[in-house]
Amino acid sequence: GRHSSVASAQSTGSDVHERELWEDFVVVEFDEDSPMLRRKMSAFEEGTEDLRNELKELIKTGCGYLELAAEELEGNLALADDLAMAEIRKLSPLMPMFHEMLKRV
Repeated sequence: GRHSSVASAQSTGSDVHERELWEDFVVVEFDEDSPMLRRKMSAFEEGTEDLRNELKELIKTGCGYLELAAEELEGNLALADDLAMAEIRKLSPLMPMFHEMLKRV
């Protein structure tokens, strides 16, 4: 019998945009093994491998960004704690307000 592999989205009645995104995907139809089928499958595998590598790089970049953001937050919290010290509070009435603002951020 005839087999086909089609990338498609599960559609809801109102999600026309998502269906349009999936229409450009590769359709591989075949009756039997052939050199053309093997070339199509090889090209498809290369595309998925490229996508996999790009996603790995995106995740790596995102993790690096989160680590830097956590370090920045720790620094801000340490500064806020320093501003809460009694000696610094005496310097200006604005210091307690600045301390509270940093704690909220």
